[in-house]
Amino acid sequence: MLKVMARYGIVGVVCLAGCATQSPITSIGNDLYMVAGRNATIFGSEGEKVAELMGKANAFCAQKGGTAELAQASGNEARPGTGVVGYGHNGFAGAHPATTASATITFRCVNGSK
Repeated sequence: MLKVMARYGIVGVVCLAGCATQSPITSIGNDLYMVAGRNATIFGSEGEKVAELMGKANAFCAQKGGTAELAQASGNEARPGTGVVGYGHNGFAGAHPATTASATITFRCVNGSK
């Protein structure tokens, strides 16, 4: 039984670490590109997601002979959900689902990388 639990535990950790989603890098005109991503779990932060996406942007721009320059970043922090429904100090407080950290960046490739 212990071996089965260990095996599924490892599979679960691998999936949690590698099951995040990311959009393809998309040209949005004026030499700007956009990419968005979301964590697979409620662990992580918006800042970590922006850093990860900038790594993808730099790899993309390196193929064009340049580096990525961040134009804009936005996102949301992860938030654990709650199943508690009741009354709070501001009135009715309903349950809300957990949300994962997410980010969207807009960037351009610089240093002769068109």
